[in-house]
Amino acid sequence: MKTKRSKKGKIAALVTVALLLVAMAVMGTIAWLTAEDEVTNTFTVGTFNKPDINPENPDPDIPKPVDPSDPDNPVSGDDMDLDGYIVEPSWNINREHKILPGKTFYKDPYVGIGDGSEEAAVYVYISNPFNNNSVYFKLNDKWGAVTDCAESFTSGNGTLYYTSGLFKYDGTLTKSGNGSNTWTGEPVFNQIIVAEDIDAADLPVNKVEGEGGAVSQTNDIVVKAFLHQVNDADGSPIATSVMEKAAKEAFGIE
Repeated sequence: MKTKRSKKGKIAALVTVALLLVAMAVMGTIAWLTAEDEVTNTFTVGTFNKPDINPENPDPDIPKPVDPSDPDNPVSGDDMDLDGYIVEPSWNINREHKILPGKTFYKDPYVGIGDGSEEAAVYVYISNPFNNNSVYFKLNDKWGAVTDCAESFTSGNGTLYYTSGLFKYDGTLTKSGNGSNTWTGEPVFNQIIVAEDIDAADLPVNKVEGEGGAVSQTNDIVVKAFLHQVNDADGSPIATSVMEKAAKEAFGIE
């Protein structure tokens, strides 16, 4: 026999369910005790500091001109070519350097770093717009051409000359720790030489349009430096092949 639940029973049951729902809702809003923590690990990054060079007050560490007494090429702190990691103590920025057959120009690019820099391998890329081996230089002993990345020729007397390319310094630049700069032991080269038989066909083919439609040829021989740390995080030497690849990528050499 089925028994009937009283109306009161149904109401009581509904009230009980409602109370449970309210209790669950209240429990859902309880703010539990929590805690958070954070640890910040600060890493220092090695740097290559530019040499402390000031044209108005040259650092005594700056290499001296090839021949500062040369009456045709007087160079002082005011007219020395200083640019970032590169200094050319014999290149007088206040003189006109006119291309003439058989002319020789003092141009001696050193590469340097300032105090506190990481030990660095040094690469230099030289671009030369002149054609037919008409403007060239002789590489100094502490520098070598990167294989298959330099243009050269041998003169009639057997001297090897270069016109452009990628070159590497035989040593490294190390931080001094005493506030002074560190430079390559010698410049990439000492002079730019113009061939005796240079003519119009050897001049740069790149032309630049100037004001009023005037056209001029670009005659800039550009020297760019690339520095690469020589040791990895655990102090192990970085392979020369790795550094050369990085240098090629930096200068767009395939």
